[in-house]
Amino acid sequence: MGPAIVILSGFGCVTHLYHIALCSSVFIVHNLFSASATSIYIMSKNEASDFISGAGLQNQNPQLWADMGCGSGLFSFALAQMLCSGSTIYAVDKTNSFSRTNRIEGIKTELIQADFVHDALGFKQLNGILIANSLHYVADKNALLHTFKTMLLPQGIFIVVEYDTVQPNRWLPYPVSFFQLKQLFLTAGYTNTRKIGERKSVYNNTTMYAAIASS
Repeated sequence: MGPAIVILSGFGCVTHLYHIALCSSVFIVHNLFSASATSIYIMSKNEASDFISGAGLQNQNPQLWADMGCGSGLFSFALAQMLCSGSTIYAVDKTNSFSRTNRIEGIKTELIQADFVHDALGFKQLNGILIANSLHYVADKNALLHTFKTMLLPQGIFIVVEYDTVQPNRWLPYPVSFFQLKQLFLTAGYTNTRKIGERKSVYNNTTMYAAIASS
């Protein structure tokens, strides 16, 4: 059995591993489905950008976004590429591992060291929330989405990156498949949830997906 491909963005131990990767260019990642297997993999900025480009953010006006569990900022960078000049991204993570190389000129990136699950962030009137490889650390996803909904404009959207599996393990304690994600967002009042990207893992046909949710 081969190792899983891992996109390392999010909070906790996985974020820390990716931070090491930014310093060394090559790093060792534990297989998500095996405690003993390892893999060496780095997702490039271009790959991250392509993965969520299907969100189609074509608004010509500055927008206000939050990246929850931003880690090194890989997907903050990908999001920033889709936003017009003058936009702001709140990059939220428990760690202080955001890489300055993931900033884009013309886009304000405000770093906030906080736990997006338990800390009061006080965001209001956001155009969107990005959650890249962080949702699988959250046990009560319904409560979290209810909180996030209060931060968004009525027409606000979510972009989610996750593994399409229901099998938990030490790296994915609370996994959320795409089917489960659709049900979660439907319960929260978001009737339009669709995939905008898929990426095969080299392990057991596991797939990573990117999705967008809107009301």
